[in-house]
Amino acid sequence: MRNEGERGEDLSEEFRREERKIREVQLLSDLVVGLVNSGGLSLFECTLLVQAAKRFVLARFPDKEELYEMIYGSRFRRAIGRKLALSAERN
Repeated sequence: MRNEGERGEDLSEEFRREERKIREVQLLSDLVVGLVNSGGLSLFECTLLVQAAKRFVLARFPDKEELYEMIYGSRFRRAIGRKLALSAERN
């Protein structure tokens, strides 16, 4: 039987793992938006990048697709929308 200290250590380690996964997702999201905003990628490449980011996030948080869509999906759609608007202004 485990004592309270061991359970606390397990929870603390689990918390650190979750925090690490969250930081990875935040960093990836910032990178994707930065790349989309840079203007160096085509719309097709941006779409592929966003799809890859979604796979990455859902591999780490498989039961959080709805949350992904609310937070990151909408963020990526806004970035691509800005890209499209800028492209339309140039033409």
